[in-house]
Amino acid sequence: MKKSYVAGIIVVVILLLAVGMLLGGKKYSPTGQYIDTTFKGGAGAEVIIVEYSDFQCPACKAASGISDALVEKYGDSVKFVYKNFPLRSIHPQSQKAAEAAECVKDLGGDYWAYHDILFQNQNALYPANLKDYASRLGVDIDACLDSGAMYGLVNGDYTEGIQKGVKATPTFFINSQRVEGSNQAAVFTAVDRELK
Repeated sequence: MKKSYVAGIIVVVILLLAVGMLLGGKKYSPTGQYIDTTFKGGAGAEVIIVEYSDFQCPACKAASGISDALVEKYGDSVKFVYKNFPLRSIHPQSQKAAEAAECVKDLGGDYWAYHDILFQNQNALYPANLKDYASRLGVDIDACLDSGAMYGLVNGDYTEGIQKGVKATPTFFINSQRVEGSNQAAVFTAVDRELK
């Protein structure tokens, strides 16, 4: 009886140590200091363009240059904001890709360079790839990505998009005007309307 009691205690201790090791993995606390870096253009612009996008979406890849074209044409008269809208059911790597981008931003890396890398490598968005792409920019996102710390932030963008009626990606809001799809001309037309 004593041997089985001691053996039971040893098993419980081993289990507790194993659980502690699993739960004690990489931890990460977001800094939040770079929260307003996912925009291009003028911070106080009268025309705000918000894009809801998915890093694994082919139409979003086709639209990924619109932000640069807008800022090139309109300068500080526009503010272009990127929001995450991962279509998880059809793009299974989109959630982690969005989290990785938020990790790069949170760690002070070049968010827009990473944004471009993700779209260029749209068919290779597995966690190991996401970490490698970040390391090429000099950012170690391992602890951040492994922790899942950015899940809530990405999900917040997604929920906001749902509340605004987003059903597909990319969807742009130019102030209150909605433009769906990767039609750059339609986005520019909407911006021109707002600037008049």
